[in-house]
Amino acid sequence: MRPEPVCDGGFCRQNLGRASIAGPVIPQRSPGHLAADRGIEAIVIGTAAMATHHYVRHTEDIDLGVNVAVCDLPKVSNNLRLAGFEVAYPEPDGQDPLGGVIDISGAFGLVQIVNFRE
Repeated sequence: MRPEPVCDGGFCRQNLGRASIAGPVIPQRSPGHLAADRGIEAIVIGTAAMATHHYVRHTEDIDLGVNVAVCDLPKVSNNLRLAGFEVAYPEPDGQDPLGGVIDISGAFGLVQIVNFRE
């Protein structure tokens, strides 16, 4: 019998009880759905977006563009971790032309959330 997902504020994770020590948490929702649950609108950018215009080329990640206050990105990163994703968020510095990038990785590959707000 598969355990029921545990949802908290729009973020769901698989409740594996003690078994979660031995295995990873299984994300129930995509990063894009999780962002939408929090009122963050995201668009597909980069190579995946170019494919819709019949310009196909190889990519190893999916890029999502957002417009979020930089001070909210650590909270977004933490919520993604709680949802069971592997997350890296190097905080942007004054030299960064973007408002930060969150890397989400797992068996699915890499998803980058690129923030365009400074």
